[in-house]
Amino acid sequence: MADQSTLYETMVAAERRQLATQLGMRVADLEEQQALAFALAASEKDSAQVPAQTSAQATPAPATSQEQEQEQEREQEQEQEQKQEEEEEEEEGIEVMGTFARSDNQLDPSTRLTEEQKSRSKWWLLPQELADRILMFVGSIDMLGYVQLIAKTNPFRPSEYAWRQMAKQTYPLQFGAATRLAIENWGGSWRNLVIHRPRLRTNGFYTLRTLYTKAAQNDDPDADRIVGSLETVHHRHFRFFHDGKVLYCSTPLLDPWKMETRLGEARTVDKLIILGSYKIKGRAVTCSFELHYCTIVFDMEVLDGCESYSMYPGKHSVLRILRHSQATPGRGVKDECELPLPINSDCRFWRVWTYNPSQPIA
Repeated sequence: MADQSTLYETMVAAERRQLATQLGMRVADLEEQQALAFALAASEKDSAQVPAQTSAQATPAPATSQEQEQEQEREQEQEQEQKQEEEEEEEEGIEVMGTFARSDNQLDPSTRLTEEQKSRSKWWLLPQELADRILMFVGSIDMLGYVQLIAKTNPFRPSEYAWRQMAKQTYPLQFGAATRLAIENWGGSWRNLVIHRPRLRTNGFYTLRTLYTKAAQNDDPDADRIVGSLETVHHRHFRFFHDGKVLYCSTPLLDPWKMETRLGEARTVDKLIILGSYKIKGRAVTCSFELHYCTIVFDMEVLDGCESYSMYPGKHSVLRILRHSQATPGRGVKDECELPLPINSDCRFWRVWTYNPSQPIA
């Protein structure tokens, strides 16, 4: 619970800084003003609700109509402020204490379920621990992100324990067994670590679509003369696995929706689908493919969709190719040459839920 409290305090401090910037004042002055207003409101509330203490015969003076109207206005303002705070917390996804508990007594009042809502789903009879086990068994690290977007009444809403287990199962397989998951760098939240720490997505494949143009060749005198340039589309596909393996396909023929089945078979195809290996450190990814005549190397970077030139959706949904080179084996570094990159070298992610990252490659 201390980790969640630290994250909550950090987000509240950020909201205060943003509000102070909008009002053109310092954060200390804003906090002093809010404390003074809170103290005044508390004193007015206490003075209005002081009961008779000593004498049972003493009767309080009847309140005037003006005082009653002021009291009603204050109560309405407090209800509106409380409702606004709850809506802001729900929009920003702030986890309050007890959100991951199954008991209604420990849940936040805004997330408590009525008997009618509970009767619609018998899954609420499951203990939270069993729901987490089901999520970790049938789901994946990317599946948890979509489950998290569902309303708070979802019985399979993942807890911090589920996020922690998924992180410990995924990151060591991609970054190495000695990988340290520094949760303190992510506000003490496993959910924040899984969502924001760079990694490769394995429930699909990355695709780079490039349009090439070239001048027409009118060598045949008997053929009709071609005016203008010729255009051809070329695709590069990358599918990553948990064991450091990657499948690569470079073809002008197959679009991503046509490659879904071929890459899903997890097998190499001569002169079409090549097996290679990858290493990832931070955001940097290096893919290497050994061929019988050369070695192809891609130096790439993991980006979020919003960081791409084309503003793709999703987290870790873009691989930007920074360098593309090839070297002749057995002839030293001098024979290595760097190939030109297209203007837009961002590989877009295509999601396929049926892909298994632990599937053996034939």
